[in-house]
Amino acid sequence: MSFGLLGVIVFLAIILGLLLLPTVQTGVAKNVLTCFLEDDNVEFDLERIAITPFSAVEISGLYLSDQEKDTLLFINSLKVYVDDWTVSPFELKFDSVILDNSKFYMSVQSGDSLSNLQFVIDRFSSDSKDTSNMDYHLDFGAVRLNGVFFHWDDFNEPNDSDTAYGINFNHLAVQQFFASMQNIQISPEEISASISTLGLNEKSGFQLTDLITEFTLNDDVIDLEQLTLLTPSTRIEGSYAMKHNAYKSFSDYVHKVEMIAVLDSSEVSSYDLGFFVPQLEGLNEKISIDGVYKGTVNSFKMEHFTLGYGNSTFLAGQMDIHGLPEIQTTQINLYLTDGYALRSDLESIPLPPYSSSKTVELPAQLKKWRYSKLYGKYVGTLKNFVADASFATNLGTVVSDIQVNNNSKKLSY
Repeated sequence: MSFGLLGVIVFLAIILGLLLLPTVQTGVAKNVLTCFLEDDNVEFDLERIAITPFSAVEISGLYLSDQEKDTLLFINSLKVYVDDWTVSPFELKFDSVILDNSKFYMSVQSGDSLSNLQFVIDRFSSDSKDTSNMDYHLDFGAVRLNGVFFHWDDFNEPNDSDTAYGINFNHLAVQQFFASMQNIQISPEEISASISTLGLNEKSGFQLTDLITEFTLNDDVIDLEQLTLLTPSTRIEGSYAMKHNAYKSFSDYVHKVEMIAVLDSSEVSSYDLGFFVPQLEGLNEKISIDGVYKGTVNSFKMEHFTLGYGNSTFLAGQMDIHGLPEIQTTQINLYLTDGYALRSDLESIPLPPYSSSKTVELPAQLKKWRYSKLYGKYVGTLKNFVADASFATNLGTVVSDIQVNNNSKKLSY
C-alpha cells in the first residue's frame, strides 16, 4: 500500500510539475480555446502562455479573428500580476498589468447594429439570469500600455476620412497609444483612474503629447480633474468635464456635448480644435485663456475670463457666444471690465474660408488708430453689432455708443 500511495503521489507531483511548464500550459490553453470557440466560426492562435498559480499570467502572441475572419485582436505581450480575489461579490485586485505592442480592431458591419465583439460578449452572458445588476469590482494598482493600436469602424456610416478634415468618430484609428495609470477602479457604474501619462496619434493628424489627470467615466460624464493636457501647440491646465446623454453624442460634438472647463494659464490652438470642429480647417491661431467655460462648442458662457490674442491684445470680463462655428453669423455678447486691443493683432484675425488667408479689415474711419485700452460691451455679430465702450487710444479718449449695420451699409453713433 505504501508503495502504491507513493506512486500516486509521485504521479500527481509529475502532473502538477508538467502543468507548471509554459509549454504544457500553452498546449492546454489552445485546447481550451478550441472547445470554447468551436461554434463561433473564428480563428485564433497562441504563441505562449505562462501561469504562476494565484500570482501571475504572461501571454505572448495571442491572435483572435472576428466572425468575418478579420482581425479582432492581436496581443504581442500581456503581463498580469494578481494581488487578491474574492468570489461573492466578484472582486479582483491586480498588482499591475503591462500591455505592449498590441492591436484591437472593432467594427459594425453595414446593415448590422452589433459590433464584431458581440460573440465574445455572448459567450460570457447568461440566458437564464439577468446580469444587468451584476455586482463586480476590479481594482488595478498600476496599468502600463505601450505601442497599442485601436481601430473602430461603423460601416453603416460613410467613411470620408481620407478626404474630409478632422476626426471621424465613426472610423477611428488610434496609433502609438501609450499610458501609465494607477489606482484604476472598474465597476458596473463607473470607471476611475489616476493617469500619470497618456498620449496617442490619430490618423486624422491629431496628436496628444501627454495627459495627466484624475479621470472618471460613467453614463453621464467624462470628468478630468487636476488636468494637464499637452499637444504640440496646446497647453491646458485646470479641470475639464464633458456631459452627454449617450456616447453617440460625440459624433455631433459641436451641438450635443456640454463642456465645463476651469482653465488656468492655458493656451488653446485652433489647429487642434479643428480636428473636432472641421469648419475650422486652415485656422492656426493661439488664444491664451483663464476662466470658467460652460456649454457646447456651438453655444457657451464664460464668466470671469481673461483671453489673450496676438502680441498684446487681451480682454477680461464675461461673455456668452452662440452660433459657432459659423463665425459670420455668430452672436457675441461680450461685457468687458478691462482690455487692450492692438490694431495689428485685430488685422491678423483670419476670416473663413481660412485657407484663403483673408483677415479682418477695419473700417477706413479707423485707419489712424493703433491701440486702445478699453472696457464696455459688444453685442452682435462681426458685421452687425452695438458697442458701448470707453476707449483710451493713441488718438485720445472716446466714450462710444456705436451701432454698425452692414445690411443697411450704415454706421451710426
